[in-house]
Amino acid sequence: MEFLILFFTLLVGIKLGWNARERHAVHSLNKLFQEAEQTQLDKRIIINVEQHSGCFYIFNKNTSEFMAQGKTIEEVEKALLLKFPGKRFAASEETIRTLYNDPI
Repeated sequence: MEFLILFFTLLVGIKLGWNARERHAVHSLNKLFQEAEQTQLDKRIIINVEQHSGCFYIFNKNTSEFMAQGKTIEEVEKALLLKFPGKRFAASEETIRTLYNDPI
């Protein structure tokens, strides 16, 4: 009888330990994914594009700070990559259409 109680207690302990390990693994992965997502957001700059006299002017959407200018999209891309290495740039669909002269 004592053997059965000991065996049952051991099985319950193993099950509880396994569940605790699973919860810890899920928590660790969720934390890792959140940190990776935040890192990607930190690397992203949301931009606005204005076009005047055949020249594109790029502004930070959140701060309205001037970022770059160019007569072509390629010039603008080069200027942004030089000034902000390692950053990614995001824009609204309307802004993208402005860059590529695509009517809405």
